[in-house]
Amino acid sequence: MSSNDLRAKQLERLRKEELDVLVIGGGINGAVSALALAAHGARAGLIDRGDFACGTSQSSSNLIWGGIKYLEHLEFPLVWHLCASRNRLLDLFPGSVREVRFLTLPGRVLKQSLPSLYAGTWLYWLLGRCRTRPPKLVPRSAMADREPALDGSALKHGLEYSDACLPATDARFTLDFVFAALRSGAAAANYAEAVSARREADGWLVRVRDRASGTEFEVRSRAVINAAGPFADGVNSLLGVSTRFRHVFSKGVHLIVPRLQRKEEVVTIFAADGRPFFILPFGDLTMIGTTDTPVEDPAAAITDEDRAFILRAANTYLKPERRLSESDIIAERCGVRPLALEKGSRAATDWMALSRRHRLETDGEAKALTIFGGKLTDCLNVAEEVVEEARRLGFKLKPRDPLWHGALKTVGRGPADAAAALIELGGER
Repeated sequence: MSSNDLRAKQLERLRKEELDVLVIGGGINGAVSALALAAHGARAGLIDRGDFACGTSQSSSNLIWGGIKYLEHLEFPLVWHLCASRNRLLDLFPGSVREVRFLTLPGRVLKQSLPSLYAGTWLYWLLGRCRTRPPKLVPRSAMADREPALDGSALKHGLEYSDACLPATDARFTLDFVFAALRSGAAAANYAEAVSARREADGWLVRVRDRASGTEFEVRSRAVINAAGPFADGVNSLLGVSTRFRHVFSKGVHLIVPRLQRKEEVVTIFAADGRPFFILPFGDLTMIGTTDTPVEDPAAAITDEDRAFILRAANTYLKPERRLSESDIIAERCGVRPLALEKGSRAATDWMALSRRHRLETDGEAKALTIFGGKLTDCLNVAEEVVEEARRLGFKLKPRDPLWHGALKTVGRGPADAAAALIELGGER
């Protein structure tokens, strides 16, 4: 079965079947929610106005991490929670999520002393239940041999610790969950945009436009889940749903350049203002980022200032002959992080101090749920919270299944061929 045939089949299902839940938004939150609901017996549908994982879920640093930088703001419960989520993904999906070493270069710009930073890595390891390899100091004398592109004169001792990454990229990880949702019985279609909706006595009637053909059709569903990421507030306006939370936006930019690292490790550097940046392996290339800039528009774009800022930060740590210019940029990634903020409150003066916690808000009368925020690392917890909210809304679901995510069957099988997945789905309803 071709991808076009599969999509046509899914569109037909959305037209004809009456759903329990329609999930709007095919990023990581929407993909795992559709899978979890379908795996627990709900008739679930998933639509996205673009391609699956076409927004924030394809523009991250490809990291599954416990949030070591949140220790600076004393968010110990959040780090404890995220480390547990990281460990769970490492255990469940060894083909997709792998431990990776981070080499941190304090350089000359940080306020903290080397001993305090080193103690922080040990605290992070302990909060991570000692699941990864322990931290260690890397003497300055070892730096030149380890990463020849680094300028030794800009370095002090280094710090090494572990987190996790997605070698096959964030978009591939998300798409695996979409395929798993299809195998569990969900109906899913990309380039299917919700253009209007109305609440009826027995549920929702959502008008959907097939952006490939221009035709429109209606989808009936008892409940809707808004998993539109940065565009969730706009979807709530379309649904006529009022919420206590809203999103504020942080733009994250990465530049793809020729390979810099010798080893398969992430090098952490710091800009002049103390902001951390990562020099990440990206196949045979290197990815540098990310920024964390407040923006008003969720459809933000990369600016010349973004490029200059990242290149300047990287060049501080590189040997003169390895320093980068705009002509070295091969590709760029730009995404917007949606951060949950209660309406009526103001974002923190220190943007980095704004909480990265996700929030679920449910309108029980309208049977509408909105996912605010969210991280790749926390995706399974988001999905399980969605299932529990569906139970509270009155849906009769199967008993809790610890393997609802299909880790042993579908997601995380390593280099699984998408074409093989399409053939396998050809026999599904």
